[in-house]
Amino acid sequence: MKRIVIGMQKYKLSLLIALVWVSLGLAQETYQRAHRILHSQFPPNASDFLEEKLEDARRLRYYKAVAGSETTYRAVFKKDRLHYGMTFNSQGILTDIDFKIHQVDVPGESWDSLYSGLDRQFEKFRIRKIHQRYRVPDGQKYERILANAFQNLILPDMIYDVLLTGRTTQGKSEHEASFDATGKLLALRKVLPADYDHVLY
Repeated sequence: MKRIVIGMQKYKLSLLIALVWVSLGLAQETYQRAHRILHSQFPPNASDFLEEKLEDARRLRYYKAVAGSETTYRAVFKKDRLHYGMTFNSQGILTDIDFKIHQVDVPGESWDSLYSGLDRQFEKFRIRKIHQRYRVPDGQKYERILANAFQNLILPDMIYDVLLTGRTTQGKSEHEASFDATGKLLALRKVLPADYDHVLY
């Protein structure tokens, strides 16, 4: 009888440890949820910036995204036959600009490295969208960043954002992966597909 009680205690302890590990793993996952908003709900200074810089933009739409405790605002538009997006922080300050690209737009070596990085993360995956992104570092003039983005320049400090569906041992889910210009994986996070898909055109 004593052996049975000790066995039950070990079982309960093992179960408790397993539950703690699972809960810690879930707590570390970052989800992003985004939804479309009205122009009037967009930060006023970001709205003024867009009106000043995007005279020839078409199909301008506004979004609010929440990832954990961070809130960002995003404007998507079409300019010179390309789909662009500008992201602003909660104060309405521009943080980055990106545009949609295809696999053929990524240099060969960078693509090979990017693809290998995803292949190591997932048993199977399907790339849905790729964006070429230019960050605006704190305190840096944004005019040059805008010019680089609107000229579609391939630069060492740019980032590739990849929206994909991936399968692991835990099942299938949507992810966004970020890579540097050489194709090195920088970040990988789960996204909620129903809302987020609208933000990435």
